Amino acid sequence: MIDWCQDDDFWQANILSPVKLRKQYDQMAAKANANAKQVKQQSYGRPRRQEDNPAWMQPGYTPESKPATPEAKASINAGLDQLKAMREAKANASTD
Repeated sequence: MIDWCQDDDFWQANILSPVKLRKQYDQMAAKANANAKQVKQQSYGRPRRQEDNPAWMQPGYTPESKPATPEAKASINAGLDQLKAMREAKANASTD
């Protein structure tokens, strides 16, 4: 509260002793809380920045359908074979 009252233009001139601080504490706390609520409302309100959603998030979106080329199918199958081999190696290592 001491830091807050020394930052406030009004209270820094009126709080010059611990006695005054104790006497005016309730009033200063109420004003500090009111200021904090205003700041909180301003900073956590509606976001200022609005971005457009990508096309795939729009209602009714359907992705393009392209047939897979033989090269793409071969690449996918090679990757699947690698994954199967890794899974088998892991299973064999855990049983040893």
